[in-house]
Amino acid sequence: METTSKQEAIVDFEKELRKEQLSINRRRKPSRNITYSQWKLIAFFKDNDLYIVVEGDKNLGPCILERKYYILRGCQEHLSNTANYRQLSRATANALQRGLMYKFWRWFCKYSPPGERESPKEWVCFSEAEVTFLGRAGRRNIDKLARFRMTCKVHKFPWKCRPIVCCAGTVINDVSKWLDYWLQKLKHLVPTYVKDSQQVLNEIANLFLPPGALLFTTDANAMYNNIDTDHAIQVLTWWLNDLDSRGRLPR
Repeated sequence: METTSKQEAIVDFEKELRKEQLSINRRRKPSRNITYSQWKLIAFFKDNDLYIVVEGDKNLGPCILERKYYILRGCQEHLSNTANYRQLSRATANALQRGLMYKFWRWFCKYSPPGERESPKEWVCFSEAEVTFLGRAGRRNIDKLARFRMTCKVHKFPWKCRPIVCCAGTVINDVSKWLDYWLQKLKHLVPTYVKDSQQVLNEIANLFLPPGALLFTTDANAMYNNIDTDHAIQVLTWWLNDLDSRGRLPR
Protein backbone atom coordinates (compact mmCIF):
# COMPACT_ATOMS: atom_id res chain seq x y z
CA MET A 1 0.00 0.00 0.00
CA GLU A 2 2.82 2.37 0.90
CA THR A 3 4.66 1.52 -2.36
CA THR A 4 1.56 2.39 -4.40
CA SER A 5 1.19 5.79 -2.75
CA LYS A 6 4.85 6.58 -3.42
CA GLN A 7 4.46 5.67 -7.08
CA GLU A 8 1.36 7.87 -7.38
CA ALA A 9 3.26 10.77 -5.77
CA ILE A 10 6.10 10.39 -8.27
CA VAL A 11 3.65 10.35 -11.19
CA ASP A 12 1.88 13.46 -9.89
CA PHE A 13 5.22 15.24 -9.42
CA GLU A 14 6.25 14.40 -12.98
CA LYS A 15 2.95 15.74 -14.34
CA GLU A 16 3.32 19.02 -12.43
CA LEU A 17 6.93 19.37 -13.60
CA ARG A 18 5.97 18.91 -17.24
CA LYS A 19 3.06 21.32 -16.84
CA GLU A 20 5.34 24.01 -15.40
CA GLN A 21 7.93 23.48 -18.15
CA LEU A 22 5.24 23.83 -20.81
CA SER A 23 4.03 27.04 -19.20
CA ILE A 24 7.56 28.50 -19.20
CA ASN A 25 8.10 27.59 -22.85
CA ARG A 26 4.87 29.32 -23.85
CA ARG A 27 5.82 32.55 -22.06
CA ARG A 28 9.26 32.70 -23.65
CA LYS A 29 9.33 33.60 -27.33
CA PRO A 30 12.00 31.55 -29.11
CA SER A 31 14.69 33.49 -30.97
CA ARG A 32 16.49 32.32 -34.10
CA ASN A 33 20.23 32.47 -34.49
CA ILE A 34 20.09 32.23 -38.30
CA THR A 35 18.49 34.48 -40.87
CA TYR A 36 15.56 33.57 -43.10
CA SER A 37 17.81 33.32 -46.17
CA GLN A 38 20.18 31.00 -44.30
CA TRP A 39 17.26 28.81 -43.28
CA LYS A 40 16.11 28.60 -46.91
CA LEU A 41 19.63 27.60 -47.95
CA ILE A 42 19.67 24.81 -45.35
CA ALA A 43 16.30 23.59 -46.60
CA PHE A 44 17.65 23.64 -50.17
CA PHE A 45 20.59 21.37 -49.34
CA LYS A 46 18.50 18.96 -47.30
CA ASP A 47 17.97 15.76 -49.33
CA ASN A 48 19.34 17.51 -52.41
CA ASP A 49 20.06 15.22 -55.37
CA LEU A 50 23.00 17.26 -56.70
CA TYR A 51 24.81 18.32 -53.52
CA ILE A 52 25.65 16.73 -50.19
CA VAL A 53 26.73 18.36 -46.93
CA VAL A 54 29.29 16.36 -44.96
CA GLU A 55 31.19 16.96 -41.75
CA GLY A 56 34.64 18.47 -41.87
CA ASP A 57 37.33 16.60 -39.96
CA LYS A 58 38.73 18.10 -36.72
CA ASN A 59 35.45 20.01 -36.15
CA LEU A 60 36.21 22.38 -39.04
CA GLY A 61 32.56 22.79 -40.02
CA PRO A 62 30.34 21.49 -42.81
CA CYS A 63 31.59 20.88 -46.35
CA ILE A 64 29.40 21.09 -49.46
CA LEU A 65 30.29 18.76 -52.34
CA GLU A 66 28.67 17.55 -55.51
CA ARG A 67 27.08 14.24 -54.60
CA LYS A 68 28.51 12.40 -57.60
CA TYR A 69 32.01 13.68 -56.78
CA TYR A 70 31.60 12.59 -53.15
CA ILE A 71 30.65 9.09 -54.30
CA LEU A 72 33.52 9.03 -56.80
CA ARG A 73 36.08 9.97 -54.12
CA GLY A 74 34.69 7.30 -51.81
CA CYS A 75 35.05 4.61 -54.46
CA GLN A 76 38.50 5.73 -55.62
CA GLU A 77 40.08 6.26 -52.22
CA HIS A 78 38.44 3.54 -50.14
CA LEU A 79 35.79 1.17 -51.46
CA SER A 80 37.95 0.06 -54.40
CA ASN A 81 40.69 -1.00 -51.97
CA THR A 82 40.19 -4.77 -51.90
CA ALA A 83 42.58 -5.11 -48.95
CA ASN A 84 40.03 -3.38 -46.70
CA TYR A 85 36.65 -3.73 -48.45
CA ARG A 86 34.81 -6.49 -50.26
CA GLN A 87 31.64 -6.08 -52.29
CA LEU A 88 28.82 -8.29 -51.03
CA SER A 89 25.39 -9.10 -52.37
CA ARG A 90 22.44 -8.29 -50.13
CA ALA A 91 21.81 -12.00 -49.58
CA THR A 92 25.42 -12.58 -48.48
CA ALA A 93 25.37 -9.57 -46.17
CA ASN A 94 22.13 -10.74 -44.54
CA ALA A 95 23.54 -14.26 -44.11
CA LEU A 96 26.66 -12.89 -42.40
CA GLN A 97 24.46 -10.73 -40.18
CA ARG A 98 22.42 -13.76 -39.11
CA GLY A 99 25.64 -15.66 -38.37
CA LEU A 100 26.79 -12.75 -36.23
CA MET A 101 23.52 -12.84 -34.31
CA TYR A 102 23.91 -16.58 -33.65
CA LYS A 103 27.36 -15.92 -32.18
CA PHE A 104 25.97 -13.07 -30.11
CA TRP A 105 23.18 -15.15 -28.55
CA ARG A 106 25.52 -18.09 -27.90
CA TRP A 107 27.89 -15.74 -26.05
CA PHE A 108 25.03 -13.99 -24.25
CA CYS A 109 23.42 -17.24 -23.05
CA LYS A 110 26.77 -18.65 -21.94
CA TYR A 111 27.41 -15.83 -19.47
CA SER A 112 23.85 -14.99 -18.43
CA PRO A 113 22.90 -15.75 -14.80
CA PRO A 114 22.28 -19.51 -14.63
CA GLY A 115 19.13 -19.38 -12.48
CA GLU A 116 18.55 -22.85 -11.09
CA ARG A 117 21.37 -24.50 -13.04
CA GLU A 118 24.96 -24.21 -11.90
CA SER A 119 27.65 -22.71 -14.13
CA PRO A 120 31.41 -23.35 -13.87
CA LYS A 121 33.01 -21.32 -11.09
CA GLU A 122 35.47 -19.67 -13.49
CA TRP A 123 32.63 -18.01 -15.39
CA VAL A 124 31.72 -14.44 -14.47
CA CYS A 125 28.04 -13.91 -15.23
CA PHE A 126 26.43 -10.69 -16.42
CA SER A 127 24.73 -8.46 -13.90
CA GLU A 128 20.98 -7.91 -14.07
CA ALA A 129 21.52 -4.52 -15.74
CA GLU A 130 23.85 -6.06 -18.34
CA VAL A 131 21.33 -8.79 -19.10
CA THR A 132 18.66 -6.13 -19.70
CA PHE A 133 20.90 -3.95 -21.86
CA LEU A 134 22.41 -6.72 -24.00
CA GLY A 135 19.16 -8.66 -24.22
CA ARG A 136 17.35 -5.55 -25.48
CA ALA A 137 20.15 -4.97 -28.00
CA GLY A 138 19.81 -8.49 -29.37
CA ARG A 139 16.07 -8.15 -29.93
CA ARG A 140 15.98 -4.83 -31.79
CA ASN A 141 17.42 -3.85 -35.16
CA ILE A 142 18.74 -7.36 -35.66
CA ASP A 143 18.71 -6.94 -39.47
CA LYS A 144 20.12 -3.42 -39.58
CA LEU A 145 23.52 -3.20 -41.27
CA ALA A 146 26.28 -0.67 -40.71
CA ARG A 147 26.53 2.24 -43.17
CA PHE A 148 29.55 3.73 -44.91
CA ARG A 149 30.15 7.47 -44.96
CA MET A 150 33.06 9.89 -45.06
CA THR A 151 34.22 13.16 -43.55
CA CYS A 152 36.50 15.62 -45.32
CA LYS A 153 40.08 16.21 -44.16
CA VAL A 154 40.09 19.84 -45.22
CA HIS A 155 43.13 20.56 -43.02
CA LYS A 156 45.21 18.36 -45.34
CA PHE A 157 46.68 19.44 -48.68
CA PRO A 158 45.54 18.01 -50.93
CA TRP A 159 42.40 17.22 -48.95
CA LYS A 160 41.29 13.63 -48.49
CA CYS A 161 38.30 11.74 -47.13
CA ARG A 162 38.21 9.88 -43.82
CA PRO A 163 36.17 6.66 -44.04
CA ILE A 164 33.65 5.89 -41.30
CA VAL A 165 31.68 2.68 -40.94
CA CYS A 166 28.70 3.89 -38.93
CA CYS A 167 27.25 1.19 -36.68
CA ALA A 168 24.74 3.45 -34.90
CA GLY A 169 21.48 1.63 -34.25
CA THR A 170 22.98 -1.83 -34.83
CA VAL A 171 23.58 -4.68 -32.40
CA ILE A 172 27.34 -4.21 -32.79
CA ASN A 173 27.01 -0.63 -31.55
CA ASP A 174 25.35 -1.71 -28.29
CA VAL A 175 27.88 -4.49 -27.71
CA SER A 176 30.75 -2.05 -28.35
CA LYS A 177 29.28 0.30 -25.71
CA TRP A 178 29.27 -2.54 -23.19
CA LEU A 179 32.84 -3.51 -24.12
CA ASP A 180 34.03 0.10 -23.94
CA TYR A 181 32.52 0.45 -20.44
CA TRP A 182 34.70 -2.36 -19.11
CA LEU A 183 37.85 -1.51 -21.06
CA GLN A 184 37.73 2.07 -19.75
CA LYS A 185 38.34 0.61 -16.28
CA LEU A 186 41.69 -0.75 -17.49
CA LYS A 187 43.14 2.51 -18.81
CA HIS A 188 45.25 3.12 -15.74
CA LEU A 189 46.90 -0.28 -16.23
CA VAL A 190 48.33 0.70 -19.64
CA PRO A 191 51.76 2.31 -19.10
CA THR A 192 51.61 4.27 -22.38
CA TYR A 193 48.09 5.61 -21.86
CA VAL A 194 47.74 9.39 -22.28
CA LYS A 195 44.52 11.05 -21.14
CA ASP A 196 44.69 14.12 -23.39
CA SER A 197 47.06 16.63 -24.96
CA GLN A 198 47.12 18.69 -21.77
CA GLN A 199 48.76 15.79 -19.94
CA VAL A 200 51.48 15.71 -22.62
CA LEU A 201 52.08 19.45 -22.25
CA ASN A 202 52.31 19.17 -18.47
CA GLU A 203 54.85 16.37 -18.69
CA ILE A 204 56.92 18.18 -21.34
CA ALA A 205 57.03 21.31 -19.18
CA ASN A 206 58.78 19.35 -16.44
CA LEU A 207 61.02 17.44 -18.82
CA PHE A 208 64.77 18.11 -18.73
CA LEU A 209 66.41 17.76 -22.14
CA PRO A 210 70.15 18.06 -22.77
CA PRO A 211 71.42 20.63 -25.30
CA GLY A 212 70.89 19.52 -28.89
CA ALA A 213 68.06 17.11 -28.03
CA LEU A 214 65.05 17.04 -30.35
CA LEU A 215 61.44 16.49 -29.36
CA PHE A 216 59.18 15.14 -32.08
CA THR A 217 55.90 13.30 -32.60
CA THR A 218 54.84 10.57 -35.01
CA ASP A 219 51.52 9.47 -36.44
CA ALA A 220 50.37 6.16 -37.88
CA ASN A 221 49.04 5.95 -41.42
CA ALA A 222 45.75 4.00 -41.63
CA MET A 223 46.45 2.48 -38.21
CA TYR A 224 43.22 0.54 -37.75
CA ASN A 225 43.34 -0.90 -41.27
CA ASN A 226 46.84 -2.22 -40.63
CA ILE A 227 45.96 -4.02 -37.38
CA ASP A 228 45.62 -7.76 -37.86
CA THR A 229 42.34 -8.55 -36.07
CA ASP A 230 43.22 -12.11 -35.05
CA HIS A 231 46.63 -11.06 -33.74
CA ALA A 232 45.11 -8.12 -31.83
CA ILE A 233 42.56 -10.39 -30.13
CA GLN A 234 45.31 -12.84 -29.23
CA VAL A 235 47.49 -10.12 -27.67
CA LEU A 236 44.54 -8.67 -25.74
CA THR A 237 43.70 -12.15 -24.46
CA TRP A 238 47.26 -12.60 -23.18
CA TRP A 239 47.13 -9.20 -21.48
CA LEU A 240 43.75 -9.80 -19.82
CA ASN A 241 44.78 -13.27 -18.65
CA ASP A 242 47.95 -11.79 -17.17
CA LEU A 243 45.95 -9.13 -15.31
CA ASP A 244 43.51 -11.77 -14.09
CA SER A 245 46.32 -13.98 -12.79
CA ARG A 246 47.60 -11.05 -10.74
CA GLY A 247 44.12 -10.16 -9.47
CA ARG A 248 44.06 -6.75 -11.17
CA LEU A 249 40.89 -7.12 -13.25
CA PRO A 250 37.87 -5.10 -12.02
CA ARG A 251 35.07 -7.14 -10.49
